[in-house]
Order: sequence, then structure tokens, then C-alpha cells
Amino acid sequence: MLADGADRDVTEFRQEIRDFRQATTASFNAMRDDLTDLRQQMNSGFTELRGKLDATAARIDQITGLLNTFIPQQGGQQSGS
Repeated sequence: MLADGADRDVTEFRQEIRDFRQATTASFNAMRDDLTDLRQQMNSGFTELRGKLDATAARIDQITGLLNTFIPQQGGQQSGS
């Protein structure tokens, strides 16, 4: 009688361990998926930001070119002098 109870307890304990293992595995898989999504979003954001910075740098180069053209035409003199 005592042995039957112990066998049943061991069987229940093994099932609880299996259930816990499955739940833990599912949780880790979900976390992995979330991290993969976050990494993709971050990479996409960095790509977008890089494009904006490149466009800004191109505009700064255009302004610099215009200033370099305009200043020599003025003879290097400031207005009001």
C-alpha cells in the first residue's frame, strides 16, 4: 500500500517536471522570437537614421559649396564695410 502511494507520487512528480520543462521551453522560445523582432526593428531604425544623416550631410555639402562660391564673389568683404 505504501509502495503504491510512492509510485503514484513519483509519477505525478515526473509529470510536473515535464509540464514545467514544456512551459519553460515555450517561454524561452517566445522570448527568443521577441528578441529577434526587436533586433530587426533596431536594425531598420538604424538604417533609416543612417539615410537621414547621409541626406543631411549632402545638404551641408551643398550649403558649403554655395557659401564657398558666394564669399569669393563678394571679394572677401563683409557687408557694411
